[in-house]
Amino acid sequence: MMHRPAVGGPAPVATLERALDVLQELGHGHGDRGVSELSQALGMPKGSVHRILTALAARGLVQQDPRTQRYALGWAVLRLSTVYLSRADVTVLARPVLEKLSSVTGETATLSVRVGRWQRIYAAQVLPDREVRMTVTEAEPYPLHAGGSGRALLAFLPEREQRAYLARWESTVVGERASEELSELRGLIEVTRSQGWTRSGGQHMPGSASVAAPVLDHRGEAVAAVSVCGPALRFASSVEQHTAHLLGAAATLSARFGWNV
Repeated sequence: MMHRPAVGGPAPVATLERALDVLQELGHGHGDRGVSELSQALGMPKGSVHRILTALAARGLVQQDPRTQRYALGWAVLRLSTVYLSRADVTVLARPVLEKLSSVTGETATLSVRVGRWQRIYAAQVLPDREVRMTVTEAEPYPLHAGGSGRALLAFLPEREQRAYLARWESTVVGERASEELSELRGLIEVTRSQGWTRSGGQHMPGSASVAAPVLDHRGEAVAAVSVCGPALRFASSVEQHTAHLLGAAATLSARFGWNV
């Protein structure tokens, strides 16, 4: 007599793990996938892959193109991700990441978020365990173009919002250097966007220096900015190391908001 595995036993768990593997493989951004491709990529029998896809399709988690017979993620995944993103608190998610970033760099780690259309604030900071250290004033608004964290947010705004901000900023600039200053700001934005981070020094606090990077969502738009800041003299010799740690922290948080998952 054959015995069915108990509910919650090894077989159902293994099936669930295989189903999750299929979903993750489809979510890697390689386009629609066929049963054979998934079978080869995951090292699973074609029959098992097909059964899993059929079950997932019945729940809207995957969908099949009737013309090509290939599979992609379905509408139910979008619904789940939308619920997650609507409830995700970037400040709460960032806390352990900031703690680690401050620990490995020995400097202050901060998180900035936009307020309204034109400003940003420091929403959180973690201070290093050392006598001389930089602190920021939380909840005080700053314009987006001022400081590394602001530029990291500005560079990854939707294009329409970025243009609106620059037009508004340009209307407030007076003097002979107005067009030159606008050109300089545009250049800083382009560099920030191309390399994924930016550097600043002394714009809010004399004698300070920082590097900042955006936290991106599934659309590649900034939901926050992470930075490492410290005294300029101490910071100068460690910029490359701080930047590497910073980018790792930003990537960790961005993944939690759907970027390049």
